[in-house]
Amino acid sequence: NGSPKENARSIVYAINKSTSQIKKPPHRKNASPLNWFPRKKTTSFLERKIKQLQ
Repeated sequence: NGSPKENARSIVYAINKSTSQIKKPPHRKNASPLNWFPRKKTTSFLERKIKQLQ
């Protein structure tokens, strides 16, 4: 159960879940901080974090 790959996958799943929940509420899309950052930046950030955990 404690393998790094499974751990990283669960972290990514949790982050995706929380970001999708954050995206829904604001009516004005400009008010959402997530839209300030391109998706590529956040995914590379996640990849770096996962590599640190491994």
